[in-house]
Amino acid sequence: MLFSNTLIYISAVFLNNFVQYELLFLSANPSSEQYHDG
Repeated sequence: MLFSNTLIYISAVFLNNFVQYELLFLSANPSSEQYHDG
């Protein structure tokens, strides 16, 4: 039980940090036209 709770906590923290990093990266580079080039 404790192990599964720890896994959920670690995955949640990792996803939160990843999302914050992505938001920082996108906000730091507003010229995101390269993503729409296909």
